[in-house]
Amino acid sequence: MTPAPRIALVTGATGQLGFRLLPRLAEMYDEVVAVSRNPAAPPGRQRRIAADLERDADVARVTAAVGRVIAAAARPPAAGSTTVDLFHLAPLWLLFPLLDRLAAAAPASRAGEVTAAPAGPETAAAGADRHCPPGSRAHVPPAAATVRPEGQSFVAGTTDIAGGETVTASPTGLGLARLIAFGSTSMFTKMDSGCPEERRIAAALMAAEDRLREICDRHGIAWTILRPTMVYGAGMDRTVTLIRRMIRRFGFFPVAGRARGRRQPVHVDDLVDAVLAVFDRPETRGRDYNLGGGEILTYRELVARIFRREGMPPRILPLPPLVLYLLLRGAGGLALTGKIPLAMIRRQNRDLCFDNRPAAADFGWAPRGFAG
Repeated sequence: MTPAPRIALVTGATGQLGFRLLPRLAEMYDEVVAVSRNPAAPPGRQRRIAADLERDADVARVTAAVGRVIAAAARPPAAGSTTVDLFHLAPLWLLFPLLDRLAAAAPASRAGEVTAAPAGPETAAAGADRHCPPGSRAHVPPAAATVRPEGQSFVAGTTDIAGGETVTASPTGLGLARLIAFGSTSMFTKMDSGCPEERRIAAALMAAEDRLREICDRHGIAWTILRPTMVYGAGMDRTVTLIRRMIRRFGFFPVAGRARGRRQPVHVDDLVDAVLAVFDRPETRGRDYNLGGGEILTYRELVARIFRREGMPPRILPLPPLVLYLLLRGAGGLALTGKIPLAMIRRQNRDLCFDNRPAAADFGWAPRGFAG
C-alpha cells in the first residue's frame, strides 16, 4: 500500500507570504490547493481556486473542491486516511466560514456534493460568532445547506469525480489535522488607537483568535497562531514599500517629529521558514507567537536605512503629526499611499516591539536584521 496522501490547503495564496510559501509546500505535499480572491495564478505546482472567503457560496465551493481532491488522492489503496493541513494566510477573521465547514463536514458526501453538518447549537454558534472588520461583506451563513457544483470543476486543471465515489470524513471533518494561521501584532498595537476603525480591527483579531482556539480544541485540530510585526521583502507591504516609493518619487521622506518609536521589521522569507519550523514541533501546538525581526531600530533609522539601500543620502523632513497627516492625504491622490489615519502617523513615536524569546526557544526563531 502507498503512504496516505497529504494535502495542503492555503488561503490568501497570492499575498506576500503565499507567493513565497507555496513553492516550498509543493515540495512537501502530494497536493497543494491554493485559495485566493486574486485571479492571478500563484507560483509553484498547485490547484487553484478563485474564491472570496467572505462569500458563503465561495466557502462552500472550496469545501467541495477539497472533498474532491481528497477522493481523487485516495483512489489507490493507501495506509491510513488522507489528511489536510490548513495554512491560513488571509485576514484571520476570514477563517471561520471555512474552518466551520471543514471541521464539521458531514461524515460522508457524494463526490461533487458537500452537505454541511445538521443545524445545531455548535453550527449556529459558528455563524453567530463570525468576526469581520469594518465594511466587511461577510454574512452569517445558513445553518445547514447543500452545495451542488452543477457538473463543473472548482479546482483548476482537474475534472469532477464521477461514478458515485464517496468522500469519507475523519473525526475532524474532511481530515483537517493541522492549522497554522497568521494573526498580527496589530491586535496589541491598535487596541487603544485613536482611530475607531483600527480599534475595531484589533478587536476583530482578538475575537478571531479566541474563536480559532475554541473550534480547534473542540474538534481536536492542532493549531498554532503566528503574529508578525512589520512584514517586508515581497514588495507588497504598506510600510517599507511605501517609504521606498516616496523616496524614489520625491528624494526625501517626511516623518512625525523625531520618529523615535522602535520597530522590528520582519522579512517574509523568515516567516516562511517559521511556518515550516513550527509545523513538526509538538511544543508549538496550541501556542501563539509574536514574531519580530532580528533587529530593533527607530522609525527614523528604518527610513535612513532604506535611503542608503537606494544609494541615496538620507533626506528626512521632521513635521508635526497633523501636518504630515495632511501631506500624506495629498500623496494619496498620487496613488502612492492608501488611506492613512492620524493614529498611524502618531505611532511613529511609539515603540512597537515584541519578545522573540518564546519563538526562539520553541522552534529556533532567528530572523535576519533589516537590510533596507
